[in-house]
Amino acid sequence: MTIVIGMLRDNGLVMGADTEETAEDFKRSVTKLPSYTNSHGHALIIGGAGCECQIQTVTQALQDDFSDVESAVEIAKLLEKFRNTIKTHYKEHVLCWPSAIEREENDFSLLLGAVFRLGPKKVKSEHALCKLWISQRGMIRDARAHEAIGTGANYARTLLDDYLGMYSIQKAVMIAVYILHRVKRDTPYCGKESQLWSTKGSSVRPVFYEAVQQAEELFKRFDHFSVKNFFTTVSLEGNTQSDRFNEKDIASNFRVLRKQFRQLSESMAKY
Repeated sequence: MTIVIGMLRDNGLVMGADTEETAEDFKRSVTKLPSYTNSHGHALIIGGAGCECQIQTVTQALQDDFSDVESAVEIAKLLEKFRNTIKTHYKEHVLCWPSAIEREENDFSLLLGAVFRLGPKKVKSEHALCKLWISQRGMIRDARAHEAIGTGANYARTLLDDYLGMYSIQKAVMIAVYILHRVKRDTPYCGKESQLWSTKGSSVRPVFYEAVQQAEELFKRFDHFSVKNFFTTVSLEGNTQSDRFNEKDIASNFRVLRKQFRQLSESMAKY
């Protein structure tokens, strides 16, 4: 089972996924969000949910389609190639199964993020065009500004809607970490580490595991303080000494937490 999310912003793209793969008698960490950069400096990130062998096979085919893209003006042509590849694969390897159960077992969804560098190949580019596509039931279409696929997709979309807005890529990374943290916490078979990619100009960069782990620990404290804040806010006993103490305590905790998040964000930005 899987959760994959993508967030498009005016200045870039953030994609993330969990890494848990569950078998009958064990679970392990696997990469569900491979990134591929072609010879012209354009990048493609593909996250899949569903039958693993189907996802790996179609991912390789889509990377082949992407390998000869030279510039962003070819996006319409590329999307048509993606559409034909997915449609053909789906017809030959999913719809071919005789029973509905077998077709469901072999079904898959994809979330595709593409980063097209703008400007000459040999010149370091701080400008890029980012696209996000979603593929389900053998079809592909433009995604919204944010999208999710997998077991926890509905939950993730609700959280993404709550945090919709205009903000920097760095803040979008923090939001993505928090959403994955919530989905992994509350959804069966979504778990292990979170894998994230973010963009700066035409560069696609991993968010280091150590930074993600630190952020998740801070979010655990944030959730705990939020619960305390709820009970203090809805207190029905009036302004008691206990309430005053809780309010001061919670405010202090949030100030400390905000400082720690700022320090972590600054540290992440350096890399």
